[in-house]
This record gives sequence, structure tokens and C-alpha cells, in this order.
Amino acid sequence: MATLEKLRKIHFDYLYDGLYDIMPIADNHSDNDELVKAVLFSGIGTILTHRNWDIVKNKVKNNTHVFLTSVNFKRQKYPSNFLVYINETRSNIRKTTLVRECSLISKISVLLFSNRNLGIIEIDKENFSENIPSTDQVKLRLDNTNVELLCDRVQAQELINCKDALMAGYRYYIQQLTEIGEPNSKLTTLGTRFYLYLRLGFFKDFSVGYAIMES
Repeated sequence: MATLEKLRKIHFDYLYDGLYDIMPIADNHSDNDELVKAVLFSGIGTILTHRNWDIVKNKVKNNTHVFLTSVNFKRQKYPSNFLVYINETRSNIRKTTLVRECSLISKISVLLFSNRNLGIIEIDKENFSENIPSTDQVKLRLDNTNVELLCDRVQAQELINCKDALMAGYRYYIQQLTEIGEPNSKLTTLGTRFYLYLRLGFFKDFSVGYAIMES
């Protein structure tokens, strides 16, 4: 048993040292749950909107159920209407949909980590939200979706710039892993801007009026 324990320790050290040398920053932000969910969303791209009702045969039914095993069971308040999920099963006979492996994801994560482009839509003043202290409000929309967020024009443009920085980072690392790997001057500028957003607490102070999505 002592020999087996020594062999186990040796092989474990080899594995640990090898992974640490190859990917030293792989787990630096693994304790940031929101970032982990955002990265997961960027990979699978599936999202739904939480609601407690549905329309079946032209009748409104409040028959949404959350299983006991779900982390969202007994949740009374939802800080976000969006959930990222992995598995979905639909029954045409029972007219039901079962969604597995789902977690709440913030509106900011949906905007920044979606693979779709962001666009600004002008709105009339009568459609402004009283919850947003701005006289210049616009809608941010993900292309080819019904996901819309109401916010100040300056914040909307900053979000678009931040998303550009993230996309530049994607392209840079993909190039480094698949091609020769030449320096990307655009990434430096956009990456610096994104870093400043984080340091200045841009995402912490950002507020939006509402979100709309029909899935």
C-alpha cells in the first residue's frame, strides 16, 4: 500500500505540474460564477426567458413547474429573466417542454457573450422608462432575436465597444491557437478599454430598464 501511495503521489505531481505549466491562468477566475455562466453561454448559445404562465389552446395557464432537484426550486425572486440551459425536451403530444441544466444569467452577460451583434434602436420619448435617469434612452437589441434592453445612449455605445473588445480577444486567441500567431494591434487598444471598464466599475453601476425575449 505504501508503494501504491508513493506512485499515486508521483503521478499526481506530474499531472499537476504539467497542467500548471501549460495553462497557468486556466482557473484564475473559476470562482466567478457569473463569468463561468457567461463563458458557458458563449459556447452553447441557448437561452430562455423565465415566466410563470403559458398559452395553450388560446387559454392562459399558470402551470410552470420547477423540480425539487433544481437550484431554482422555491426561488421567489429572479434577479434576471434569462436562463442559460444545455438540454431541452419537447413533447408534441402533451404540449410541454422540459429544460434541464439551467442557471440564471445576467442581462449584461447575455449582451456581451452572445455570438450575435448588438444594434441601437431609436425609441420615442413616450416609451422612456422612469426607472432610468436619462433623457436620451435607446434600445439595445441582439440581431435576429427579441432580446431588447432599454438603457442610456452612452451606456449602449460603451456596451457595444466592450463587446468589440471581447470579440477581438476571441479572434486573437483563435489565431494564436490555429495559425502562426501574429501580434494583433487592434486587440491591444480594445483590450485596454475593456480592462478600464472593469477597473472603473462600469458593469457594477450599469442599469437597464427591462428585457424582452420570446422563445
